[in-house]
Amino acid sequence: MNQTLWWRLRWVLLGLSVLMGVALLVSVGLSYRSAQRISKKVARAEGYTLINDLRRDLQAVKGRIKDADLAPLLKKRKVEGVRYIGIYRINGHKIAEAGTPKGETLFPVNRKRLLDDATFLPDNRLRMHALGLFRSRRRKGSRRWRIERWRRIQRWRTFRNAIPDDPILRREHEERVRQRRRRWRRRRMRRRPPLLIVEFQSQSAKLVQDEAQRTLAVGGGVAFALMLVMFGFAALLKRLSRLEDQRQHQQQLAVLGEMSAVLAHEIRNPLTSLKGHAQLLEEFLPDDDKLKPKAERVVQEAVRLEQLSSQLLDFVRVGSLERKDLNPVALLKEVAEGLQTDRIQFHNDKAPEVWSMDETRMRQVFSNLMDNALQASPNDTSVEVRVTAKGGKLQVTIDDQGEGIPEDKMDSIFTPFVTTKLHGTGLGLPVARRLVELHQGTLTASNRPEGGARFVITLPKA
Repeated sequence: MNQTLWWRLRWVLLGLSVLMGVALLVSVGLSYRSAQRISKKVARAEGYTLINDLRRDLQAVKGRIKDADLAPLLKKRKVEGVRYIGIYRINGHKIAEAGTPKGETLFPVNRKRLLDDATFLPDNRLRMHALGLFRSRRRKGSRRWRIERWRRIQRWRTFRNAIPDDPILRREHEERVRQRRRRWRRRRMRRRPPLLIVEFQSQSAKLVQDEAQRTLAVGGGVAFALMLVMFGFAALLKRLSRLEDQRQHQQQLAVLGEMSAVLAHEIRNPLTSLKGHAQLLEEFLPDDDKLKPKAERVVQEAVRLEQLSSQLLDFVRVGSLERKDLNPVALLKEVAEGLQTDRIQFHNDKAPEVWSMDETRMRQVFSNLMDNALQASPNDTSVEVRVTAKGGKLQVTIDDQGEGIPEDKMDSIFTPFVTTKLHGTGLGLPVARRLVELHQGTLTASNRPEGGARFVITLPKA
């Protein structure tokens, strides 16, 4: 199987595993919400049963119900989770109570919905409001009840319609009518069945909620562990992929280095002889001879090939470092003086005084990068060099004012024989990066937002 296809398949499997973890988490959450709804329905059904039982118990109480009559009922029903029993009139007047209610108000907002009204409180409590204690002495709808009701209506109509002619007596009559209506309303309010309020903790609902919480905790823990393992596996795959790319890159560089070393050694000796004979020929030829420019061209090309072979040997040569404490700013300024230019500006306010490095190799790195920056920048602009120390590491930033690095060359800028120059060899940046990596450091390239390229050298302490 192709290596790239294998890595893609691994990422697909990782994505599927993450989706499974998310699906498991969503499923557990939905199950928890469903269990909450079921627990409320169970608590409501248990509340209806409890209300009916309390109604039967209160029907056996003779006379007016008092607090002493509710205390035994509360003690008896405490095992079932009952915490409060109260009997109130519709207008809010308390008749009797036992226990301590939870919350501020005992009455529902909508008093028209007193029957089957339930309120869920904290601490798994449920408050039930119901009309109860139907203990009317006379059976409603009987013949005697209908006769008495008809007589009361006739007496009321006779009294209401007996309006005297005298205005003073008429006002007194109207006042008596209003008083009788108020008394009738109060009497009617007293005849209404009282409001029974019960607060209890449903044991069945509590069991359902506890089981739902355990299921949520277990499912959430499993989903979180699965997601954590998958993210760890993703990080491991990313690291393995990066290491595999580095291994392939190192293998390619090793093969290229061996080939370059053999090629440089094979070319170096005949090239030296060729350059020497060309220089002798150039010296013997008179200045007005037509062959002298051709001899000079041979010498120039021989020198260029000699420089190329030297760069190839520098690229494949590893060796050991000869570290010593140096002033990085002083070394950079010496390199700038060797380039014979005044277009380099230094910003070294936060630069360390000394740093451990190989002078010869870092001089080569600085010279290569600053020379490239000068070539990329226009003649009327300058190159900025910043030296700082951050997090125990020396950081040297070189900014040019050129056109920047092309996007298609950004990933391969440090690859040997890849160059953006017309007559470049493509070995300067790879050699510089290799020398920086010998110091256990890094060399990175990027484009600045305001234009131009930026090369950053980071060297850790020895």
